[in-house]
Amino acid sequence: MDLFLYLFDKEDEEKLTEIWMSKDFDIPLSDFLKKYSKKSYINKREQKRQSIERDKQLIAQAEAILQIKNVREEKLDGNI
Repeated sequence: MDLFLYLFDKEDEEKLTEIWMSKDFDIPLSDFLKKYSKKSYINKREQKRQSIERDKQLIAQAEAILQIKNVREEKLDGNI
């Protein structure tokens, strides 16, 4: 599996290097590779997915807190 990932990274790096050499970019090759590599794209997608999951957890916690607060307020009204 490690060999496959290594080859995947090398192939991606070679393609990006060819693109960088064929066009006029203002950034150095190393920065270009970091910014546009498939690995970078996958990491960004993973971080975004984790962020969305974390947001859902926080929303669920907030809703649970609001439900507890509403139950307590109803009990204090005396309209049980």
